[in-house]
Amino acid sequence: MSSVAGTVLARSGDTLTVGNGLLYQPQGVGLNFQRQISVTVGSGTIVTEEGQTGPFTASDISVGQDVRISGTMGSATSTSPTLDATAGAAFLLPTTGIGLVTGTATGSVTVGLQQLGNIDASELNFAGTGATSQQDATAASYQVSVPSSVSTSAGSGTAVQFTGFVTPFGSAPPDFAASTLVVYGQTQTLFDERWASPGNTAPFATLNASELLLSQTTLQAGAQNLLQVGWLSLSATSLTSGLQLVPDTTGTAWQSFAIVHVQSRTIDSFSTFNDLATALATDLNGTTGVLQVMAEGSYSSGTLTADHVIVSLNN
Repeated sequence: MSSVAGTVLARSGDTLTVGNGLLYQPQGVGLNFQRQISVTVGSGTIVTEEGQTGPFTASDISVGQDVRISGTMGSATSTSPTLDATAGAAFLLPTTGIGLVTGTATGSVTVGLQQLGNIDASELNFAGTGATSQQDATAASYQVSVPSSVSTSAGSGTAVQFTGFVTPFGSAPPDFAASTLVVYGQTQTLFDERWASPGNTAPFATLNASELLLSQTTLQAGAQNLLQVGWLSLSATSLTSGLQLVPDTTGTAWQSFAIVHVQSRTIDSFSTFNDLATALATDLNGTTGVLQVMAEGSYSSGTLTADHVIVSLNN
């Protein structure tokens, strides 16, 4: 019997699309990686969940769920592998998601989903996951239930990681039942935003001694965007209020700030956030483009308290 381990990207009726699948085939074929595999399940599929008591059915398998499914492979000549698990078995594995908080309530948290089962949210097709089509899960507003004993106190824009099982297909909301929730508040963070040459001539919606604000529109216009919160690699583009870079006024950390002039190959260094902001206000004359903004510091709720900031200008 063959098997596949991966994440459900989509479901239509009893047909699953499993992504990033590790496919095992006996008779000397062995293991190989498949970007996508079509898997058919049915009433005869034996379904179990790790660490959970049943009964479970094929209806418990929904989009974003990590699975290991065994069955019979389709034609060996097919360019799109298929697995018939209607008389096979499906083992549902604890699945981890990450995102940025957009709202909280007792026993639940809503996130701008970024990854689920190690798959980017943009690759998941949530059609059919809701009790009605209007209730289908969405990456922009992914609803996660948590046990009453787990705190959901996290400000908007805070990075969170949750682990559990996706809600059975066709029954959302909630979209996910988490057993654990990790809140990354005041966590050491690296931010890196880059724009294609000639750069962004007005990247900061606010530019003063107390704040450099990059709006959501500005963040989305970047050619590259990274928000590394702890070990979580996120994108700041889902922050509806943008990303604030503010000075660290505690005086407990070494601080450095700089403007890199790419064409003249010079660097202006500053010891304070205020000096950086003052120089940027002069340099950004409406024609000079910003190519990159990098910052390091502690992050929480859409605000990065920066100890280090480097701005690269196309001049």
